[in-house]
Amino acid sequence: MTIAEIKNKLTSLDIVSTEPIIVGSGILDMLGIRPSNDIDLLISKETFYKIAGHGHEILQRPDGSEKIEVDDTELMHDWYGKKVSDAAIKTTVIDGIKFMSIEEVCRWKALLDRGKDQADILLIDKYLENCSKT
Repeated sequence: MTIAEIKNKLTSLDIVSTEPIIVGSGILDMLGIRPSNDIDLLISKETFYKIAGHGHEILQRPDGSEKIEVDDTELMHDWYGKKVSDAAIKTTVIDGIKFMSIEEVCRWKALLDRGKDQADILLIDKYLENCSKT
């Protein structure tokens, strides 16, 4: 997904582009590590319930937190205990959009330890190794 597509998605959902943090594998796509077919957006609780108020169903995530799914976008106000306002989330800003940093994504993927996460960790390690050579 391109930055323009992400910005269009934020506009269509009436989300100010400076608010959300794209968590999960979105940064992998932006850095050319591997394509990502969806967007996981960490947004404020206020924005979350505003979007829910437009007829979007609130669903439960495996960790018990709430999410809203809109097409290829998953919106949440809590990501494994982290909030959008949490200064502990390290971010990388690309063209005005905040992404969870590659190091933070790698750490979370190691904690989740699913098959797809293990594959992503190998790709991230290779990417970081190549970056350190330049």
